[in-house]
Amino acid sequence: LLQNLLMGVGAPAQGDPKRVLLLYDEDARLPGLSVLDRSLRSRFSAALGSNIEFFTESMNVSQFNSVRDEQVLSEYYSEKYSDKKPDLIMAVMGPALRFLLRHADEAFPDFPIVFCGADAADIQSVTLPGRVTGILVRRVFAPTIDVVFRLQPDTRRIVVVGGTSAFDRHLMAQARSEFQQFEQRVAFEYLVDQPMGDLLAAVSRLPAHTVVVFVTLFRDGAGRTYVPHDVVSQISAAANAPVYVFVDQYLGRGAVGGHLYSLEQHGTTAAEIGIRVLQGDAPATIPVRELPSTANMFDARELARWHL
Repeated sequence: LLQNLLMGVGAPAQGDPKRVLLLYDEDARLPGLSVLDRSLRSRFSAALGSNIEFFTESMNVSQFNSVRDEQVLSEYYSEKYSDKKPDLIMAVMGPALRFLLRHADEAFPDFPIVFCGADAADIQSVTLPGRVTGILVRRVFAPTIDVVFRLQPDTRRIVVVGGTSAFDRHLMAQARSEFQQFEQRVAFEYLVDQPMGDLLAAVSRLPAHTVVVFVTLFRDGAGRTYVPHDVVSQISAAANAPVYVFVDQYLGRGAVGGHLYSLEQHGTTAAEIGIRVLQGDAPATIPVRELPSTANMFDARELARWHL
């Protein structure tokens, strides 16, 4: 008994390693996805020790997003993993989940799937197969506008920045919907179709009593692709007004802050669901739920810079 306690409650029995395939919509080295990747791997490794083997695939949907691209990927994955069948597939972000819902039967038949990074709209009007479960991101945008009014009550205009990729437009549509409740109090301007040079020029000459809120930008109006974290840095450096954001991973890149959600906590919770599945729980017995992991967070240096 003492030996068991020293080894840790629930220490995994050794045997064939569990194979976990991490399927990302974009390059897993992107800053935001790298946080999810690190938290997923860390939690799995803490539970299973060395008795786990990771495989990673990046779909790069911002550059390859046609029906033909999906079919090619499906056939490629089917052949690639025919001799190394995963025990679990982790679908990271909505596009990866949607791909699997369309192609898993041909690419990964019968293997359990746990998703994270998707939101409620990604599974709206969809009946999830019994082998699929996961955790939804609860993205909220309106509370950051409340933060703006608390810090800068004289705000008259809010410039909302976003991009043109499918993911960019998806988040912007949700943000626009939530911002409608504030339109009687403040004017909104949406910068979503400009080339990066024009966008940076626009935010550099904003009138007084204006703030910038950044949603996401993987692709600009000229079709060039970007890393959103780098865009935050560029916009914050160019803007003559404070920049507010919605994700904690954008802090430290020149933004003031806002009501932010935590990618790290989201990844850890998703991995815990995956561990349950690897230990024998059927996905159908684990309900899909949203993760409320948001809080007001700020960069003290930017608060001081803007005298907030």
